Amino acid sequence: MERIITVEASPSAPRMVRSAIRDALAAHPSLDTAVLVSSELVASAVRVSHGEITIHVIGPDHVRIEVTDQRGTNPRTHDSLTEPGAPDPLGLVSLLASIGSHRQVNGDTTTWADIGLPPIPARSSQPHS
Repeated sequence: MERIITVEASPSAPRMVRSAIRDALAAHPSLDTAVLVSSELVASAVRVSHGEITIHVIGPDHVRIEVTDQRGTNPRTHDSLTEPGAPDPLGLVSLLASIGSHRQVNGDTTTWADIGLPPIPARSSQPHS
């Protein structure tokens, strides 16, 4: 499975991406995590870039979400200071997924996160009655 989503860097971008991710990964066991991670990566991109933001979703088992924007600089590291009271999108993403890294090509910056399958619930050792 592979899906490419392109949105303008605007306040409505995270909402549009959440909807597109729900469609792309409808039956995936990590759907909720993928929706939140992609929304937060896009929110981070909207705060620092202009123009188009491209979201590349790769799956099916292990999901990778890549977000490319035109920020022209490296993403802020998780230990950097944010504005008082401001949410830290990359900090939240790092709690839910493995943030791979970032790369820059011709002024575009791509940040990606890898999401594994959720743990399989333990089976009861008790017989079903």
